Amino acid sequence: MADKQLFRKAFDQLTEGDEPGTFEAIANAFDTVDSYGEVVKPGAVKMRGDAKPVLCYQHDWDHPIGVLDEVRDMAPGDPKLPTHLKDKGGIYVKGRFLIDEIDKAKEIYAIVKNGGAQELSIGYYLKSYEVNQEEGVTYLTEIDLVEVSIVLRGANPETA
Repeated sequence: MADKQLFRKAFDQLTEGDEPGTFEAIANAFDTVDSYGEVVKPGAVKMRGDAKPVLCYQHDWDHPIGVLDEVRDMAPGDPKLPTHLKDKGGIYVKGRFLIDEIDKAKEIYAIVKNGGAQELSIGYYLKSYEVNQEEGVTYLTEIDLVEVSIVLRGANPETA
């Protein structure tokens, strides 16, 4: 059932952290049908070994701009969730733009900090899924998360 093709999804919950270049975000909302007819289910995110997923701009894997220090499910009802996601939950990430080490990271951080490019998209390899033909929806039950990107526009309808 595993697929070697890279997939991407997006969401728009990004909050600046305490230190310059740091952020917290909901990288993707659970149980939300996106423009591809797909839904990420709680518990779907898996990662290989101890390697941290990277932060990219527009999914450019050749030039990562940061790292994710924490990735976890944020369950429905978690007090840190935005109000409109209290009943859904999502993929919580905490990360850093490497603004002192990578010039592009400093540029993209400045754009994000000033209100541009506020959406996020996840890049992953699909491991397991279920298709509901009646609904026309594919439920992603296991994904190998490899990156989160700052993007101009994402696939998730919660992104606006």
